[in-house]
Amino acid sequence: MPCLKTSTLVSRVKKSEFYSLQVDESTDVANLANLLVYVRYLFEGTVQEDFLFCRPLATRTTGKEIFNLIDVFMRTNGIDWERCVGICTDGAKSMTGKHTGLKAHIRRVCPSISWLHCSVHREALAAKNMRADLLAVLNDAVKLVNFIKARPLNSRIFTVLCNEMGSEHKSLLLHTEVRWLSRGKVLTRLFELRRELQQFLRRIRFIWPPVCMTKIFRRGSPI
Repeated sequence: MPCLKTSTLVSRVKKSEFYSLQVDESTDVANLANLLVYVRYLFEGTVQEDFLFCRPLATRTTGKEIFNLIDVFMRTNGIDWERCVGICTDGAKSMTGKHTGLKAHIRRVCPSISWLHCSVHREALAAKNMRADLLAVLNDAVKLVNFIKARPLNSRIFTVLCNEMGSEHKSLLLHTEVRWLSRGKVLTRLFELRRELQQFLRRIRFIWPPVCMTKIFRRGSPI
């Protein structure tokens, strides 16, 4: 998705008859809370979707704080709340709370707005009921990644090894439950660096259970 200049995007949204918002609050690797907002609007007869803004949440991540941050952006840029017809969020209390959630605050300024639960979050919940054999592969893969990533010396040695072997990637990726999209990326990167990983384990003379390695590299290939 190409990024538009903020002024250009705001101009398009202001000219659109209606628009809707997709809002997500997320904590990054530096443990900082950020608010991400996407906007969907009409432009030249078609529906467009663009990244509207990202702002840090300095203190609390309550529905009121989230609304105030969005409201300041809207008022500063002259975007009318009354033309907002929908909002999409996850199911967190700060977003969906009946009295104090973001949805409640927005409905005070735009009573007719519709709310939708983000489909990606639903897919993440559905994916939690994973088959036992696939879950075992994921758990073994996470343990293997953590063995390298959680130890600075191992991580540095692995990076040097990847450089020596001319690898496309220089490091593994960490998996976390709150980053559902990381699951597939972790397994894909692990499979792509399987030869480097095997060489690394030989170099440090660490014997990883052969059964685990077989499961990861035979079943853990990208699907």
